[in-house]
Amino acid sequence: MADTDRKENECREITIQYSFDVQSGNCQLIYISPGLEERILAENGNGRVTVQLQEGANYIGVNGTGYSGSIQVIIE
Repeated sequence: MADTDRKENECREITIQYSFDVQSGNCQLIYISPGLEERILAENGNGRVTVQLQEGANYIGVNGTGYSGSIQVIIE
């Protein structure tokens, strides 16, 4: 998980490009807000998603259940 602790005047959008090459199981790209609210951004597959960061500690992570395969995540 990556911690993006930002001040209010530094809040901005980030773009996340992801690729989950699934052989078995399930994989999720998740965002956790400073208030610890979890939001699923994507499940399996490939794509791109934009996230508006909030003031405080923001987290981007990967959660898997019985996952086998490769994972690539690029944050811009």
